[in-house]
Amino acid sequence: MTQARKLRDRLASSGEIQADVWIASSFLRAKQTAEIIVEGLDASVALEDDFQEMRPGQALGMNKEKLNELLALHNPKQNPFSIIAPGAENWPQFVLRVGMALDRIFREYEGKTIAIVCHGGVIDCCFQFFFGLNAFEMPKVGFQTNHTSITHWSQHEDKTWSLIKYNDARHLEGY
Repeated sequence: MTQARKLRDRLASSGEIQADVWIASSFLRAKQTAEIIVEGLDASVALEDDFQEMRPGQALGMNKEKLNELLALHNPKQNPFSIIAPGAENWPQFVLRVGMALDRIFREYEGKTIAIVCHGGVIDCCFQFFFGLNAFEMPKVGFQTNHTSITHWSQHEDKTWSLIKYNDARHLEGY
Protein backbone atom coordinates (compact mmCIF):
# COMPACT_ATOMS: atom_id res chain seq x y z
CA MET A 1 0.00 0.00 0.00
CA THR A 2 3.08 2.23 0.14
CA GLN A 3 2.91 2.67 -3.63
CA ALA A 4 -0.74 3.74 -3.41
CA ARG A 5 0.10 6.31 -0.73
CA LYS A 6 2.90 7.69 -2.89
CA LEU A 7 0.52 8.00 -5.84
CA ARG A 8 -2.09 9.66 -3.62
CA ASP A 9 0.47 12.18 -2.36
CA ARG A 10 1.63 12.91 -5.91
CA LEU A 11 -1.90 13.50 -7.16
CA ALA A 12 -2.88 15.59 -4.15
CA SER A 13 0.16 17.86 -4.53
CA SER A 14 0.27 18.06 -8.34
CA GLY A 15 -3.45 18.22 -9.11
CA GLU A 16 -2.63 16.53 -12.41
CA ILE A 17 -5.73 14.32 -12.36
CA GLN A 18 -8.94 16.25 -11.86
CA ALA A 19 -11.38 13.37 -12.28
CA ASP A 20 -15.11 13.87 -12.10
CA VAL A 21 -15.56 10.13 -11.61
CA TRP A 22 -13.34 7.54 -9.91
CA ILE A 23 -13.98 3.88 -10.74
CA ALA A 24 -12.05 0.84 -9.52
CA SER A 25 -11.97 -2.85 -10.15
CA SER A 26 -13.86 -4.66 -7.42
CA PHE A 27 -10.87 -6.96 -6.78
CA LEU A 28 -9.51 -6.24 -3.31
CA ARG A 29 -6.09 -4.88 -4.28
CA ALA A 30 -7.46 -2.34 -6.78
CA LYS A 31 -10.28 -1.40 -4.41
CA GLN A 32 -7.83 -0.75 -1.56
CA THR A 33 -5.52 1.23 -3.86
CA ALA A 34 -8.41 3.39 -5.09
CA GLU A 35 -9.63 4.05 -1.55
CA ILE A 36 -6.16 5.26 -0.53
CA ILE A 37 -5.87 7.49 -3.60
CA VAL A 38 -9.27 9.18 -3.29
CA GLU A 39 -8.92 9.88 0.44
CA GLY A 40 -6.32 12.48 -0.51
CA LEU A 41 -8.54 13.96 -3.19
CA ASP A 42 -11.81 14.30 -1.30
CA ALA A 43 -13.54 11.99 -3.77
CA SER A 44 -15.39 8.69 -3.70
CA VAL A 45 -14.90 5.59 -5.80
CA ALA A 46 -17.44 3.35 -7.56
CA LEU A 47 -16.57 -0.35 -7.87
CA GLU A 48 -16.89 -2.07 -11.23
CA ASP A 49 -16.69 -5.87 -11.64
CA ASP A 50 -15.98 -5.57 -15.36
CA PHE A 51 -12.57 -3.94 -14.68
CA GLN A 52 -11.32 -7.04 -12.85
CA GLU A 53 -8.24 -8.82 -14.17
CA MET A 54 -8.72 -11.81 -16.50
CA ARG A 55 -10.81 -14.32 -14.59
CA PRO A 56 -8.85 -17.55 -13.93
CA GLY A 57 -11.78 -19.86 -13.18
CA GLN A 58 -10.70 -22.97 -11.27
CA ALA A 59 -7.04 -21.85 -11.40
CA LEU A 60 -7.85 -19.31 -8.68
CA GLY A 61 -6.08 -20.31 -5.48
CA MET A 62 -4.04 -23.13 -7.04
CA ASN A 63 -0.59 -23.74 -5.67
CA LYS A 64 2.30 -22.36 -7.71
CA GLU A 65 3.43 -25.78 -8.98
CA LYS A 66 0.01 -26.72 -10.40
CA LEU A 67 -0.48 -23.23 -11.83
CA ASN A 68 2.90 -23.40 -13.61
CA GLU A 69 1.87 -26.75 -15.14
CA LEU A 70 -1.31 -25.17 -16.51
CA LEU A 71 0.56 -22.09 -17.76
CA ALA A 72 3.03 -24.31 -19.64
CA LEU A 73 0.12 -25.81 -21.58
CA HIS A 74 -1.61 -22.48 -22.14
CA ASN A 75 -0.46 -20.46 -25.17
CA PRO A 76 -2.93 -17.67 -25.97
CA LYS A 77 -0.65 -16.26 -28.69
CA GLN A 78 -1.14 -19.50 -30.67
CA ASN A 79 -4.75 -20.01 -29.63
CA PRO A 80 -6.42 -16.95 -28.07
CA PHE A 81 -9.54 -19.02 -27.37
CA SER A 82 -7.71 -21.40 -25.02
CA ILE A 83 -8.36 -21.17 -21.30
CA ILE A 84 -6.01 -21.84 -18.41
CA ALA A 85 -8.59 -23.84 -16.42
CA PRO A 86 -12.30 -24.69 -16.45
CA GLY A 87 -14.44 -21.61 -15.87
CA ALA A 88 -11.66 -19.22 -16.91
CA GLU A 89 -11.95 -16.48 -19.50
CA ASN A 90 -10.06 -16.66 -22.74
CA TRP A 91 -8.38 -13.59 -24.24
CA PRO A 92 -11.25 -12.52 -26.55
CA GLN A 93 -13.76 -12.82 -23.69
CA PHE A 94 -11.54 -10.66 -21.49
CA VAL A 95 -11.05 -8.00 -24.17
CA LEU A 96 -14.77 -8.00 -24.94
CA ARG A 97 -15.72 -7.63 -21.25
CA VAL A 98 -13.34 -4.72 -20.70
CA GLY A 99 -14.21 -3.07 -24.04
CA MET A 100 -17.93 -3.24 -23.35
CA ALA A 101 -17.38 -1.78 -19.88
CA LEU A 102 -15.30 1.07 -21.30
CA ASP A 103 -17.95 1.81 -23.93
CA ARG A 104 -20.71 1.78 -21.29
CA ILE A 105 -18.75 3.97 -18.87
CA PHE A 106 -17.87 6.51 -21.57
CA ARG A 107 -21.50 6.78 -22.61
CA GLU A 108 -22.70 7.05 -19.01
CA TYR A 109 -20.19 9.76 -18.10
CA GLU A 110 -19.89 11.51 -21.45
CA GLY A 111 -18.07 14.80 -21.20
CA LYS A 112 -16.58 13.94 -17.81
CA THR A 113 -13.03 13.09 -16.82
CA ILE A 114 -12.89 9.49 -15.64
CA ALA A 115 -10.12 7.83 -13.62
CA ILE A 116 -10.08 4.03 -13.47
CA VAL A 117 -7.99 2.08 -10.95
CA CYS A 118 -7.45 -1.34 -12.46
CA HIS A 119 -4.97 -4.09 -13.33
CA GLY A 120 -2.23 -4.51 -15.94
CA GLY A 121 -4.31 -6.86 -18.09
CA VAL A 122 -7.10 -4.30 -18.20
CA ILE A 123 -4.59 -1.71 -19.41
CA ASP A 124 -3.58 -4.18 -22.17
CA CYS A 125 -7.24 -4.45 -23.17
CA CYS A 126 -7.50 -0.66 -23.24
CA PHE A 127 -4.81 -0.53 -25.91
CA GLN A 128 -6.86 -2.90 -28.04
CA PHE A 129 -10.04 -0.89 -27.42
CA PHE A 130 -8.62 2.60 -28.02
CA PHE A 131 -6.51 1.64 -31.02
CA GLY A 132 -9.26 -0.50 -32.56
CA LEU A 133 -7.11 -3.64 -32.61
CA ASN A 134 -8.49 -7.11 -33.26
CA ALA A 135 -10.01 -8.45 -30.04
CA PHE A 136 -9.75 -12.04 -31.28
CA GLU A 137 -5.99 -12.26 -31.08
CA MET A 138 -3.28 -11.32 -28.65
CA PRO A 139 -1.54 -8.03 -29.45
CA LYS A 140 1.67 -8.30 -31.46
CA VAL A 141 3.40 -6.16 -28.85
CA GLY A 142 3.65 -6.72 -25.11
CA PHE A 143 3.24 -4.27 -22.29
CA GLN A 144 4.91 -4.28 -18.89
CA THR A 145 2.61 -2.06 -16.88
CA ASN A 146 4.05 -1.07 -13.49
CA HIS A 147 1.89 -1.21 -10.37
CA THR A 148 0.30 2.15 -9.49
CA SER A 149 1.51 3.72 -12.72
CA ILE A 150 -0.57 6.25 -14.63
CA THR A 151 -1.81 5.62 -18.15
CA HIS A 152 -3.61 8.63 -19.62
CA TRP A 153 -5.86 8.62 -22.69
CA SER A 154 -7.62 11.61 -24.22
CA GLN A 155 -10.64 11.57 -26.50
CA HIS A 156 -10.86 14.04 -29.37
CA GLU A 157 -14.02 15.69 -30.66
CA ASP A 158 -14.16 13.15 -33.52
CA LYS A 159 -14.29 10.35 -30.86
CA THR A 160 -10.76 9.09 -31.67
CA TRP A 161 -8.27 8.55 -28.85
CA SER A 162 -4.68 9.54 -28.14
CA LEU A 163 -2.33 8.00 -25.63
CA ILE A 164 -0.94 10.88 -23.55
CA LYS A 165 1.22 8.85 -21.14
CA TYR A 166 1.85 5.24 -20.29
CA ASN A 167 3.49 3.64 -17.25
CA ASP A 168 4.21 6.94 -15.49
CA ALA A 169 5.44 5.94 -12.04
CA ARG A 170 7.51 9.00 -11.10
CA HIS A 171 5.91 8.96 -7.65
CA LEU A 172 7.78 5.72 -6.92
CA GLU A 173 11.08 7.39 -7.78
CA GLY A 174 10.57 10.37 -5.50
CA TYR A 175 9.66 12.76 -8.34
